[in-house]
Amino acid sequence: MKVCIICKNRLGGFKSFVDNLCYILNKNGIAVAIMYIGKNTSNIEGFEVIEEDITKDNKKTKFSGLLFISFQFIRKCFKKIFVILNRKDRKAVLKYNIFGSQYTSAKMIEKLDFVIDLSSFDAVISSEEVMCNYFLSKNVIAKKKIGYVHPDYMMACFDHVIDRRYFRNLDYICAVSQANAKSLALAHPNFKNKIKGVRNPVDVYSILSKSNDIVSIQFDRKVFNIITVCRLDNTSKALDRLILIVKKLKEDGLDFIWRIVGDGPYREEMERQINEYNIGDKVLLMGHNDNPIPYVKQSSLFVLQSYYEGYPLSVCESLIVNTPALITNFPSCHELIENGVTGIIVNNDFSSIYKALVSIMKDKDRLSQIRLN
Repeated sequence: MKVCIICKNRLGGFKSFVDNLCYILNKNGIAVAIMYIGKNTSNIEGFEVIEEDITKDNKKTKFSGLLFISFQFIRKCFKKIFVILNRKDRKAVLKYNIFGSQYTSAKMIEKLDFVIDLSSFDAVISSEEVMCNYFLSKNVIAKKKIGYVHPDYMMACFDHVIDRRYFRNLDYICAVSQANAKSLALAHPNFKNKIKGVRNPVDVYSILSKSNDIVSIQFDRKVFNIITVCRLDNTSKALDRLILIVKKLKEDGLDFIWRIVGDGPYREEMERQINEYNIGDKVLLMGHNDNPIPYVKQSSLFVLQSYYEGYPLSVCESLIVNTPALITNFPSCHELIENGVTGIIVNNDFSSIYKALVSIMKDKDRLSQIRLN
């Protein structure tokens, strides 16, 4: 049996997802090929790679890369204006951002006038929502078409109408948790029979192996070391709230360092806020890292205080290397940890997160017990 996985890129959480999916399928005797429909950021050793950069001019399509850049430029201009006008309305900004991504991707896909025959594979899997799903739906011939949606569909504010026209051509649509599958089915009741809750695959042995890599930074054990691994995107990751929590913890005299591993569009704003609040000694932006697991292993606590999530592999990785996790109560949280036993789940607001952090930083015995569990 052999499958093809369609990727736009392999960055952040999507990199972990694609890598784990490839290795686990391969371990179970399934041959895997990867098709990149955007710029190929990196290959996975040992797997066939099929490249099809649909953002460039080629003989197969009349679509111009310049046209795509124009779409993106117009979208970014409107987004800046929209964000300024709706700065305090997070949901409105989120809805516009998701709609912009869907609309731009759909317009791009409409311009593609070619079809790729992948019927030699037993199944073709789209690795992520929007662009990859749309391309699989419209531009691929396959025996089985399997789409993926990672975030909680309702909380991420996807536009139902745009997705509907592409979902109808997919044989299955995988949500990465049972909670997310319910959210997706609620938005698309006509497709509920093809919606499946499939937890993100986790390659435990690979994670344990990566956790032993040598790192250049040794943590100071005299302070409480907090770590967050995420894309620096404020629409879902609540990074503005994280900065305010750090500010409050410092004002209250707690001894800690909060490291944030990852990169993204919100980094510049975070740097501005860190300077404004004078908290550069407490929060460190460590940038992108292909293997953050050794840093997670050295930390006292992993924190993911997002507004919403799908099935975050970063939480799984922290538990595998015995670093306790504190997460907000997004819908799939109970599929990840048992509250108070293998981690801590808190209400998704500033006060609850802050109080839980103060409590666990002062109660080292509780933290040690969770680590043992």
